[in-house]
Amino acid sequence: MAINPATFPTTTVHSEVIATFTRSPTQTTVLRAVNVDPALVEGFVSRFPPAGTSPELRKCVTNGFRAYEIGADPACGVLLKVREDLDLETARDYFASLILNGIKESPAMLPVEITELFEEHLLYDAHKKRAWKESGLELFRSQVEQFTSRRVPVQFALPAFPCKTTNPEKAFSALPDGAEYEALANLRSFCERVSEVYEPGCYINIVSDGHVFSDCQGTDDDVVHTYNAGLKTMLAQICSESHSSHPGIKFYDLSQLLLPNVPASTRAAQVPRKCVVHPVPTYTSRDDDNCRGLMIAVWSPPGVYYRDLIRSQPDHPITALYRGFSRFMFEDLAYIADYRTASKNQRKRVAESVAFTMIQRNQTYSRMVESVFPMHVRLSIHAHDNAGPRFAVRVMPPHTKTAKDVTTLLNAANDHGMDNDHEARHTGHIPTPWHNALVEVISDDSEKRHVFLCKAKLANDLLQYGYEGAWDAEHARGARFVFKINSGIQNAE
Repeated sequence: MAINPATFPTTTVHSEVIATFTRSPTQTTVLRAVNVDPALVEGFVSRFPPAGTSPELRKCVTNGFRAYEIGADPACGVLLKVREDLDLETARDYFASLILNGIKESPAMLPVEITELFEEHLLYDAHKKRAWKESGLELFRSQVEQFTSRRVPVQFALPAFPCKTTNPEKAFSALPDGAEYEALANLRSFCERVSEVYEPGCYINIVSDGHVFSDCQGTDDDVVHTYNAGLKTMLAQICSESHSSHPGIKFYDLSQLLLPNVPASTRAAQVPRKCVVHPVPTYTSRDDDNCRGLMIAVWSPPGVYYRDLIRSQPDHPITALYRGFSRFMFEDLAYIADYRTASKNQRKRVAESVAFTMIQRNQTYSRMVESVFPMHVRLSIHAHDNAGPRFAVRVMPPHTKTAKDVTTLLNAANDHGMDNDHEARHTGHIPTPWHNALVEVISDDSEKRHVFLCKAKLANDLLQYGYEGAWDAEHARGARFVFKINSGIQNAE
């Protein structure tokens, strides 16, 4: 923060901190700051010049200016004396920056401010606010404080971004598109906001579960690798457009976590491939199978526990997750070659079996993430109650709407309101980019844009109701469907 000494008064009041800058009889510049912790001042002086210091002041400071005495006086507050070869105006400018930055990064307030930013930008608590207020908020704040108290970046772990669904009615392609772009930009925006109040910033460590579930949904391992590479390219583009070299996001997959520095010649012998049962016919690579096998061998819980839980506790979150997996798989199996001709009853039985395997894999994977990232703040794309230790997040930005059918989309586009929380309440799944496509609807009379996260099938349905549009693969913010509203079409009744 650079402050013009010509406009900054000798005495300023900011957040109950009063700082005055005067010349002592011995021509020593003295800072008097009331309600400021001496240790806070000492800490910031030791790190000067502060972030945001103007080039002129930075040059002056680095050319020999040093504080040489810090003391506390009950009547005067904090007294800080500096070398007398620095003029009063420059000292006033520098110390104003120091004190105001010190207030902004008060150790006691940092966890509170970061928690407030998390609530505002990422927390998904639309229908479960009570658990967050009663216990989750304080737990989250204490976990953040473990990092801020040491002045290191706050580390979050988010298992997410596996790969696009194989169901063409849900996603348009296997590559990251506008949905992923908006999600990554939203996550990175949160990281930038944290950096504004806390200089070390934060990192969201995205731990891809693509290879955890790919053989459950008929996605080949090489498709997952291509998707992951696309995400990294997309993040680099987002960083370039914001003119910042700090990504705020890191990507990990199973091979990075479980096979570091292992020569390729020895990987084949690590884990017997028979440890891994592939629920759906899928091309798998040896390295990725080794990772799946190692994960299952080390972290897999007893399957009988979850089978009994699902049968006996219909309201348990894991049971809700199982129902969501079953529904997704029943829909997606219809587009996998081996099941296209299967009857609905056959698909239902297979979907339930695969869903149970996914529950086991999900819990195994969760335990692995806890082991690999034991101190990280755990985030989730599932609708937890937010009591902790996992906190549900919406990766999509707030302006993105959801729509389950054309009528819902049209009502929302015409600002008639909608229910964005329906899916999470009934399935335990918060709408995600990899199960959907992005549809941008432009009003032809006002050029107002509405962005929807919805099934790709809706794009085809929109054409039947008078919309003019197509898939825009060259869109600046990631590929998406773009449609223009036909003013004569008001609904899809």
